[in-house]
Amino acid sequence: MLTLTAEGLRALERDMAERDAWLAEALGTLSETEREVLRLAGALMDHLAETEPQELSQELSSWKAALQTPSARTPSS
Repeated sequence: MLTLTAEGLRALERDMAERDAWLAEALGTLSETEREVLRLAGALMDHLAETEPQELSQELSSWKAALQTPSARTPSS
């Protein structure tokens, strides 16, 4: 187990506050659509974190196959 000194805790809190401020500013530059994409990506990451490795492998294979179908491709003109 690790224990932070008071100085270490203050440094960690400063760092976290700086990161939070940066993230808030960066998110403020995104469009509503971009924020929704991030929300969906976060939900997908949560789902992946909760999925057993074998299930995940099967899901990834399904997604890969779906992406390779003609209806999922975008025109490249």
